[in-house]
Amino acid sequence: MAVLAFLVLAADRCGVSYYSRGRIAVELDIDVVRVDRALDALLDVELIAHRPWRKSRRDGVWQVLPVPAPTPVSRSACIRSAGSILHDLGFGADQQNRGQ
Repeated sequence: MAVLAFLVLAADRCGVSYYSRGRIAVELDIDVVRVDRALDALLDVELIAHRPWRKSRRDGVWQVLPVPAPTPVSRSACIRSAGSILHDLGFGADQQNRGQ
């Protein structure tokens, strides 16, 4: 979480940051291995993108990506009558039999 927060704060208006992994580690007072793990995890869940300066290099340009908007859930699919809920809980059948 600290690495993501750092990239967000260090980014320009397009979400781009040019800090090296070593510099991120120094600024956050953590080791580079933890920075690498965090960056890999953020890449895996597509919260950041990375373009290395050269092939097979880990340092380069980091970009914080927008979080996709959640898919809206239909409220009507969640609405149930009290009678339906009570019936599912087993109250409907007993009550009807007692009244007869």
